[in-house]
Amino acid sequence: MVTTIIGRNVKRYRDLRELSQEKLAEEANISIETIRKIERGDGNVTARVLQRLANALQVSICSLFEGMDLAQQCWNMADVPENVKREAIKHCLHFYEVMLEIYSRKNREDFLQEKEEP
Repeated sequence: MVTTIIGRNVKRYRDLRELSQEKLAEEANISIETIRKIERGDGNVTARVLQRLANALQVSICSLFEGMDLAQQCWNMADVPENVKREAIKHCLHFYEVMLEIYSRKNREDFLQEKEEP
């Protein structure tokens, strides 16, 4: 279930940053109870809360969905609020566009270097 994956990732990133649930709640400007629910995988998470968590954890929203194939699962899950789907996919698409641009530039640079070599 998507909420379980998000909760697991929130806890993982919180642990990596060595933040308590209280400190994360404070930095994300959300209640401690909301943090606890999210980490347990209970209830729905709004796009606004996801953005606040991602900012506080210093990760992208996509990072909170790690371990889930958005292309296959997100569209088919009835328990995922539409606004969360849209927001997550928008951020992931942006990430993929940036990565594609970096990859394209790297390939162009490699191509130009090969052309210049005798």
